[in-house]
Amino acid sequence: MAVPNIDHRWPEYRDSLIDSIMDAAENLEGRKYRDEFERRFAQLNSAKHAIACANGTVAIELILRGLEIGRGDEVILPPYTFIASISAIVFAGATPVFADIHPETYCITAKSVESVITSKTKAILAVQLGGRPCDMEELSKVAEKHGIYLISDAAQAVAGVYRGKGIGSYGIAASFSFQNSKNLTSGEGGAITTNCDKLNEKIRGMLSFKEGHIGIDDNLSEIQAAVLLGGLDLIPEQLKKRTKNAKYLAKLLEPIPYVSAMPLVEENDTHARHLFFIRIHEDKLGGITRDEFTAAMLKKGVPLVTGYFPLYDFPCLTNNYVTKSLGNTINCKPETPVCEYISRHEASWLSPTAMLCEKDAMEYIAKAACEVYEELSKSKGGAE
Repeated sequence: MAVPNIDHRWPEYRDSLIDSIMDAAENLEGRKYRDEFERRFAQLNSAKHAIACANGTVAIELILRGLEIGRGDEVILPPYTFIASISAIVFAGATPVFADIHPETYCITAKSVESVITSKTKAILAVQLGGRPCDMEELSKVAEKHGIYLISDAAQAVAGVYRGKGIGSYGIAASFSFQNSKNLTSGEGGAITTNCDKLNEKIRGMLSFKEGHIGIDDNLSEIQAAVLLGGLDLIPEQLKKRTKNAKYLAKLLEPIPYVSAMPLVEENDTHARHLFFIRIHEDKLGGITRDEFTAAMLKKGVPLVTGYFPLYDFPCLTNNYVTKSLGNTINCKPETPVCEYISRHEASWLSPTAMLCEKDAMEYIAKAACEVYEELSKSKGGAE
């Protein structure tokens, strides 16, 4: 079987986008495109407010600063995520605390969160990993019970839906990223959604250097907003294709015992499908490791990578600057056995645009998984 194109052109755009960009370039100090983008993005997320900003990292930091969370406070997050999630907490001056993840969804769980809550805990940062909604219902119950904030890191979850409502409508606020690999992109950029008028006002005050606020110029440009508006028009059709391909590939993987897709989301939920995770089951590979398997898939032209390593392994979390900034140290030896196992032995994901390819690409991925197993088995002396 010939190798199909699994390197989909990204981003997609329409020719009319050029006119919008030129118009925005001639009115750089205006807010025509930003205002329209914020209106439509709030609507997409079933939220009252959307605030455009420079990137997803800044979005989290602005939320924390707007909630007056800082030095001496703790924010709980999963260790299985991109480092920006924890960077924003550190930049705000708060102390990150790790809670374990679900073995099948890789999202943070309410039970693990509750086990690490202390008197210093001020917020939970729930990462919608790969675009899959966390169990926001259970996390909301924990947050309400302990009087702390629930914040959503929805960097990978543009157009995600939980229980029939946009993912950006849950918790006190949600952050989004429009970095170049994301499902909605302007090269860089970010947004915050919230239903809280007070938080909306405080964050806008910081971004506009309003009197009484410590200001920061982390705004989105008019040109970026024009690009994002063009991208919003393409989201519904792209999401439809991503979902169709993901379901098809998951079905193709079902008969293969040593790999599997994540379980489907609930009926009223929508997985944004930024990433398609392939779980690699080392116990059924006859001595072949996850890393060997993914490397062999890559050689066959399948854009499969091993994903995140635990944040608590990053040396930067224990350097003098971080300790000095926070006034204490981060616990980098947490009790997170699920994260520890899946990050080193199981998790892998396809490139963000893989689900925008054609049907034959999905068939090739499944066929390559079988071929890789056979080839690696022979090289190791013939596993069953």
